[in-house]
Amino acid sequence: MATNKPKRDTTLTESDLHQFTCTMQYWRNGNPFHSFLYTDGVQYLANHGEAYWLLDLIASWQIEPEVRNDPVLLEMQFWTLTVHENSSAVAICERDSNDVVVRQRIPYTDFPLKEVRLYLAHVGNYWNYCAVQDGPRSNAHYGILLLPSEW
Repeated sequence: MATNKPKRDTTLTESDLHQFTCTMQYWRNGNPFHSFLYTDGVQYLANHGEAYWLLDLIASWQIEPEVRNDPVLLEMQFWTLTVHENSSAVAICERDSNDVVVRQRIPYTDFPLKEVRLYLAHVGNYWNYCAVQDGPRSNAHYGILLLPSEW
């Protein structure tokens, strides 16, 4: 017996993301190894675009030497996901425009937007944390992933 899986009803549009200009709270992924918190706009993107995998992708690169050992990237990273017509995609991390540090190909995604850009700021706060000196980890000891409109 064949079952027809209903097509996903996506309500995410680019204009939805432009409404976010600040955040009321910071969100933490359930994965304890994420070095960043994220804003209301990123929460909306991940939830409505079914894209928590994108947060995991960005988090997974934070332990790689080309990212973790770069002082510029510890302060600011520019991430762009570009989805192609064939539903493949590429995620890149840049220090600045046209200064690509990371490029990851994604064979398939059903992410609803053709492109999305995210900023990851101050992730060095996570790596520079010292429990002996700083006490229990607080929100100040994480980087922040945000939409450009929230910057």
